[in-house]
Amino acid sequence: MTNWTFIQGMKFRALLEQLRDNPHDVDLLHDDHYDVYPTMADLSIDDFTDAGLERFKTALDMEVVYIQPKGGTWIMVSVKGAPLIHVKEIAQSHAGYCDAGDYDKWFK
Repeated sequence: MTNWTFIQGMKFRALLEQLRDNPHDVDLLHDDHYDVYPTMADLSIDDFTDAGLERFKTALDMEVVYIQPKGGTWIMVSVKGAPLIHVKEIAQSHAGYCDAGDYDKWFK
C-alpha cells in the first residue's frame, strides 16, 4: 500500500516528506545511469539531522523522474538534476558506507 503521490517535477525531499508516517525502502538511481545503489531502508525525511539536510541538500533537491513500486513499502525512485555522485553519496551514506562519526552527524 502506498502513502505517496507522484507529482511530475516534484523534488526528492517532497517525496521523503510524504513518507514521514510510513517510511519506505528506497532504491535510488540517477536518470542518466543504470547503477542502483544500496537500498535506503525505512527512509523518510525524519531520518536526517539538520546537518544531514544541509550535507545532502543537492541530492534532496533533485527532481523525481518516476517512482516504480517494487512491492510492499519498497520503491525505486529515479532522479535527475544533480551529478551522479550526489545520488551515490546519499544512498551509500544512509546505508552506513561512511565513517560512523559522519553517519551520526547526518542521520538520526
